[in-house]
Amino acid sequence: MDQIFTLDDLAKFNQQEKQILASLGLTDPMEVAEEPQFRREPKKATIDNLLSFSKVLSVRNSSLMGTIEMVLN
Repeated sequence: MDQIFTLDDLAKFNQQEKQILASLGLTDPMEVAEEPQFRREPKKATIDNLLSFSKVLSVRNSSLMGTIEMVLN
């Protein structure tokens, strides 16, 4: 079964990796303490494009081929 990872999962993994490297003395500890001061949001057009794509994407299970992904037009 496929797992889904979000950007938040990636950010947490990255932060944990930095902390581990800092504890091993492989990076500067001050790099780990830096936190972004703001969060960016995607443009409305980007969200609209993703939603449109999700409407035309079809993923089906097949007994012969496993999973079939099709973009319907």
